[in-house]
Amino acid sequence: MLSIQEELDNAAADSEISLPSGEYEGPFYIRKPCRVSGGPTTLWACRGPVVAVESQGVSLSGLRIEVTGDPSDRPGFVALRTASGDTRLSDVEALGAIDGFAHSGAWRVPRVLRLGEFAPHTENLFTLQVYVEEDTEIIHGIAGLDVSPLRLGAGMNQIRLKTDRLNDNTILFGELVFRSFVSRRVYLSGKCVRGGADCSAGKAIFSDEPPASGAAAGPGAQAGSPFGPHPGTTGAADGAAAGPDASHIIMPSEIIAPDVSGSDAAALARGQRISINEYAAAEFKIVFEQRGIHAPMEIDAYVFMLGPGNKVFDDSGLIFFGNTESADHSVRCLSAGGRPAIVFLPARVSPKFERISMAYSIYGNDTNNNFSKIAEPSVRILINGHDRYRFSLAGATSETTLIAVEFYRYKGEWKMGAVGAGYRDGLRALCESFGVEIED
Repeated sequence: MLSIQEELDNAAADSEISLPSGEYEGPFYIRKPCRVSGGPTTLWACRGPVVAVESQGVSLSGLRIEVTGDPSDRPGFVALRTASGDTRLSDVEALGAIDGFAHSGAWRVPRVLRLGEFAPHTENLFTLQVYVEEDTEIIHGIAGLDVSPLRLGAGMNQIRLKTDRLNDNTILFGELVFRSFVSRRVYLSGKCVRGGADCSAGKAIFSDEPPASGAAAGPGAQAGSPFGPHPGTTGAADGAAAGPDASHIIMPSEIIAPDVSGSDAAALARGQRISINEYAAAEFKIVFEQRGIHAPMEIDAYVFMLGPGNKVFDDSGLIFFGNTESADHSVRCLSAGGRPAIVFLPARVSPKFERISMAYSIYGNDTNNNFSKIAEPSVRILINGHDRYRFSLAGATSETTLIAVEFYRYKGEWKMGAVGAGYRDGLRALCESFGVEIED
């Protein structure tokens, strides 16, 4: 099987190159005119540029391009660089600087916006002053939050984030996607708690400013980083800083897991992947949570022990209430205070398993019961008994089964992914996709 770079090198000029879905480590070089599309596909590297376009006539679509290294390494924090002014992008998301486009894509909004702790039972208001190079659309699905406006014009914009009258001890988290010629993802976190600040009159959480006169904005400008221009580009006039000060810098560990309740719990967003190698010898407990339920129903935990091709080896690879513990004693399903929970011990996982997928499903065949009837479903992830992460499963409609999280090995390192994928066809469809045979 050819590597991604070999696919790019071997393709005929002006051809269509369809990349498989998944995560692939670069860097990658595109040296001939072509159309590259993902399914969706994540291309990443510790140091950029992750993707370097060295030819005219290149278009990219359906890609997420990420620099995973240290953002303070300015020359290396480049997601995408093009040497041609005609490179075209469609449905491309970037983490890192964008270099060489007609629009600089200057981007100084922090990767994480923290609302802090705010008062319950009132409409709290938070404001952002954001500068964008071109017309930009904001996309979000955060329950309990109104965002306006959703369309920004080129130049300075004020964005208002107004909460509903939330109950005490409500965690608010999710993501805002700013979509222009590329998309930028910003994570939002906060907690509504008694004694929190009354922000009904408004609280500024970020203030940007236009680039100083003479700042680079055309092809060759290494913009798009939250740190302003890179070395060698035209900076602000008279040596003034072109971006925000160091207090706005979000380091990688904060990007991965924004705090939502002090140091005890952190919010995960759909699609995030984090390294848990430092906890490889620890005990994980994944507990299903809900604020309320609108119809009587029972929710059970299901774990799939997967090998090559994301398939179970046999039916013993499904851990649930009828088979509560895996043969290698690495996974166990139980009930914690009436809530379905999963205990996971990475150190005990047999080497033959490549991925451990964890799901929650509504028991029974009543199609009227689905996750839309459950208020604020989420999972808590405890490590050695300490509340470390929370992941919202909100937004489901007619789905009766949800994959919450998965654990997998990558180059000898354990990682955890926040999935949040729903299945309207229920548990049977999920089981069959993983190779579990269901008897009628």
